[in-house]
Amino acid sequence: MKKSYLIIGAGLAGLTLAYQLKKRGQQVLLLDKGENHSSSIAAGIVNPMVFRRMNKSWRLDDFLPFSETFYKELESLLEVSFYHPIPILRCFSSLQEKQWWLEKSAKREYEGYLHDFQDGNTEHPLLHCEFGMGKVKSAYWIDTSVFVENFQKFFLTNNELRQQEFHSGDLFPAEARYEDKIYDGIIFCAGHAQKYLPYFHHLPIEQTKGQVMTIRTNELSETESLNRKCFVLPLGEKLFKVGATYEWNNPTLHATPDGLHDLQDKLSHLFKGSYELIKQDAGIRPTVKDRRPLLGQSDEYKHLYLFNGLGAKGYMMAPLLSLEMAELILDGKEPPMEYNIKRFS
Repeated sequence: MKKSYLIIGAGLAGLTLAYQLKKRGQQVLLLDKGENHSSSIAAGIVNPMVFRRMNKSWRLDDFLPFSETFYKELESLLEVSFYHPIPILRCFSSLQEKQWWLEKSAKREYEGYLHDFQDGNTEHPLLHCEFGMGKVKSAYWIDTSVFVENFQKFFLTNNELRQQEFHSGDLFPAEARYEDKIYDGIIFCAGHAQKYLPYFHHLPIEQTKGQVMTIRTNELSETESLNRKCFVLPLGEKLFKVGATYEWNNPTLHATPDGLHDLQDKLSHLFKGSYELIKQDAGIRPTVKDRRPLLGQSDEYKHLYLFNGLGAKGYMMAPLLSLEMAELILDGKEPPMEYNIKRFS
């Protein structure tokens, strides 16, 4: 039986969840006022590694293959290209980091992700590679602006997205009624703006501002992404996105001189060459202190749900997590406690 669901927020979380519900034959309506756009400002880099100690990303072997299939399926549906495989060159910051790389790359479980150690100084004279470098395989990036714009257009065309602000005073949670319509479920995918809503307020969703800059240079390769202190992502036509800053508990959406200085300083630890600043952008990520997403159903109102906290790894996690969220809504299948909102009850 077809049911009807209202989704608050048409960013990465809301769009992927709406698609999963539609695939199960459900009726969806997204509400989004069109502010923040952190899902489209994000670089969209899907990196298999956490460079802090050279470990595989959380649930990597689940998330990575699922997300690749998901995005290729959407490219076919939307008839656009936004999925781009790209290797990542990690320039090591210390001898300890080099040692971690050598230890991990010798393990079988990492052979699909880590290339052997490289010197780097001769091949990349304009990079800071005094401790060497390594290449990450199986990485890719999503052109986030193309992805979000065309995915939203898909729902707009089907009258399943309204570009309007959600007003909590028009929601009657006990009966799952918003304005003049009753829904089978209402799912909050509002990102950092969840802090301003009167539901799920006990959850520790933090507002983490991130700034990025776009530069133009003829002195960097356009066939690989770079990483040390920051990321450098080639966009084509000698343009590169550089980021990102992490500014905690900062809900402002404007780019700042301090943010630009931080980005330029980070880039100076990686790149010795010259470049032209093209633009600077800012957005707010919804992050959680324990670095795990938030999926779950309200204890107080059984028709209210939350899908949030995807953070910096959102473009890798969202495809599979949105399926798990749909399974909770439609089948009552609870997510594991590690990322279930009940861990904060």
